[in-house]
Amino acid sequence: MYHKELDIYCCCISTNRADNVKLLEEKTGMKFTYYTRVNESESYINEGASKVVEVDGNICVARNKAIDDSQGKLCLQISDDYKKVYLVIGNNGTYRKKEISFLKAIQIMVDNFKKLKGSYAGTAITDNLFYYTGKQVQQNKLIVNDCILVDGKMLFDDKADLKEDYDMFIRQVQAGNRVLRFNLLLMTFPHRGNKGGANDYRTTEREAKCNQYILRKHYGIVKPHSRRQNQLEINYKELLKR
Repeated sequence: MYHKELDIYCCCISTNRADNVKLLEEKTGMKFTYYTRVNESESYINEGASKVVEVDGNICVARNKAIDDSQGKLCLQISDDYKKVYLVIGNNGTYRKKEISFLKAIQIMVDNFKKLKGSYAGTAITDNLFYYTGKQVQQNKLIVNDCILVDGKMLFDDKADLKEDYDMFIRQVQAGNRVLRFNLLLMTFPHRGNKGGANDYRTTEREAKCNQYILRKHYGIVKPHSRRQNQLEINYKELLKR
């Protein structure tokens, strides 16, 4: 869905969560094009979605279809379980978070994306203020795909399902593009335990298989997480020197 004021294409990558449509649009104050799996459009339209695009493929195929449909505009992609967003304010180690509107948050992202000539951008990895270091925006740090802006010059690898954020991040950096992480924006997405979405097909076996694909593709740059089962870590030193 094109947003005239922001001059961006707004979409939601979703599956089996039609009941999130009304709440998402109420909380964001925006309309989205919903990219779903096959045979889901009717349920989304019944819940108030203005436009639904069915995609025969995984989340990466859906993300790429949304990028294609953006027709050269910046593409905003958001998860359907968005709850709220905070802006971090303060200085010299004393910080607090203030809830702001979704539109304000996206305006901050879009303005800085253009100013800093970004290619791929997202918000802070966690909504926990404890982890904020005072760096409002960081370049070439891993982002997660809960709420992202992409310029459409690079597509997602459809073999990287469940870890497409790691793969896209690494390839963007390797291509010399600018990845931006807006640490000053803390967004809440209660993923784990929710029905629908990636949880419908996320299994230990599938995640392990995807991890092995990423480990082989980006050998030396990615390694198994030292503490978290089925998670990965980035070797930034190795990535940035290549």
